[in-house]
Amino acid sequence: MLDKPSSVKKKINSLISLYKNGLLDEALAEAKVLSSQYPDNPSIYDIYGIINTGLGNYKQSIDCFSKSIKLDPNNSKAYNNLASSFNNLNQFNEAIINYNKAITIKPDFAEAHFNLGKTLNDVERFDDAILSYSKAIDLNPKFEKAYDNLVKILTFHIPKKYNTNPCIISNKLLQNINFK
Repeated sequence: MLDKPSSVKKKINSLISLYKNGLLDEALAEAKVLSSQYPDNPSIYDIYGIINTGLGNYKQSIDCFSKSIKLDPNNSKAYNNLASSFNNLNQFNEAIINYNKAITIKPDFAEAHFNLGKTLNDVERFDDAILSYSKAIDLNPKFEKAYDNLVKILTFHIPKKYNTNPCIISNKLLQNINFK
């Protein structure tokens, strides 16, 4: 007998509750069961990947997010999560590729722009990181972490590319002040 969609949704919500309550081992066991019961449900694989990430099982999370994407190729969050797992394994090129896929699918995904900025910063592509943080801020003006990271970069790096972000313009003005 097949479960009704509402029954599957209840099981997914229960799985999310286990995760949010920090019961990661229990959530992992339940995600494994649900993924075998519902092998065509991308949401289950996405949550399964998030749980693995929470446990530091990045290679397993990559497998889960990849399965989620195979089932739902337009899932920008799964691409973002996949990229984060690659980033945690220092596979920066793969991370950048997948953050860009998330952004291509959902251009207004501020978190993906922010995460791309962090990875670009890690590989010392500072001008590109500045642009990514600026885009995240443009999309979400209350994104404090994006401001923090942008300020950190601007403290030590002068961007070569023109940017209209107020933080960058202010930084440039401050650098031109002559304190005698």
